[in-house]
Amino acid sequence: MYNLMEKKAGFVTGAGSGIGRASAIAFAQAGAKVMVADINEEAGLETVQLIKGFGGVASFVRTNVAVEEDIIRLVQATVSELGQLDFAHNNAGITLPPAPMADSSSEAFDRVVKINLYGTYYAIKHEIQAMLKTGGGAIVNTSSGFGLIGGQNQAIYSATKICNKRNYKKCSYGIC
Repeated sequence: MYNLMEKKAGFVTGAGSGIGRASAIAFAQAGAKVMVADINEEAGLETVQLIKGFGGVASFVRTNVAVEEDIIRLVQATVSELGQLDFAHNNAGITLPPAPMADSSSEAFDRVVKINLYGTYYAIKHEIQAMLKTGGGAIVNTSSGFGLIGGQNQAIYSATKICNKRNYKKCSYGIC
């Protein structure tokens, strides 16, 4: 372990796979205590076991980021179990199969917006409240290149992944 994050605690949403899992593992390898959050309990618990496998500290909270009460519970569990909230990586998100906008359903639109936009909003709102109690912290939100340059048949997803173009060079491939 590098111990760059020693004595720090936080969570990663969407940590059951992909970027979220890699992020949770990286934080733990740097010495942080990590709360793994995902809607998929089996995948989330697998990430916890991977972290514990190299001696890291991790716990799991099943979280649907589209439900504000789940985010509140995640923040509270992180503070309660890990002692504080120093960082958060809001990574959970979904996309839809590419389709022309005219062929999309309102239900699909609502689902993507609820997870990608509202989920990030709920998380930031409650993360800031917890972080201010202990002097601050750091928040990372996963964005997408489609947020800068929309993709064909990806209008809904692109609208939920907008990254400020002026600051994009400061971002790491859309992770703003």
